[in-house]
Amino acid sequence: MLYQRGFNGANSSLMMINHYTETYSPFYDIDFMEFCLSIPIAFRMKHKLYKRWILEKHPKAADYIWKKTKRKITTKEPKFKIRDREMYITELLNSIFRKLKIKSTPIASSQNMNPLEYWYNTNTDISALINNYYKENIDYLKPYPELYNLSISMFENGTSIEKNQVLSLLSLCVRINHTQFV
Repeated sequence: MLYQRGFNGANSSLMMINHYTETYSPFYDIDFMEFCLSIPIAFRMKHKLYKRWILEKHPKAADYIWKKTKRKITTKEPKFKIRDREMYITELLNSIFRKLKIKSTPIASSQNMNPLEYWYNTNTDISALINNYYKENIDYLKPYPELYNLSISMFENGTSIEKNQVLSLLSLCVRINHTQFV
């Protein structure tokens, strides 16, 4: 789950800059990741340790407005007590939105942490690149009808992240096909 959602999901928008640079996260280092996971959950919850680190070591970074909370980490927010649990107003609103199946931040927003959907919808170069790669390589899946049909459905009906998942599968097929002939 960490690999699929953490690395692949969070970094799927990085494919747009791979032509220009390599990307890397400190969390790709196994020793560092194991160290982070060894930190007691109480310190990791709600980014407590991370926020404290920013405030102490990089105070100018605290001026950045977080996408999730839409405020700086130094902003004090009122808490409410609901059923023996303290909640910030944004947590309460997000909980209500989730129950009503309303997204508080649209996936197609430029403010999204992973704005691939926004880029796909607003940048014709990016959407053309994605669509052309799909059209040029979808036939690699024809020998596997179930996977072929599922990929077509995901690409034609899915979000840009789902399109990106299909492209990831196709790139593997392209790579395998090319290595067979080398």
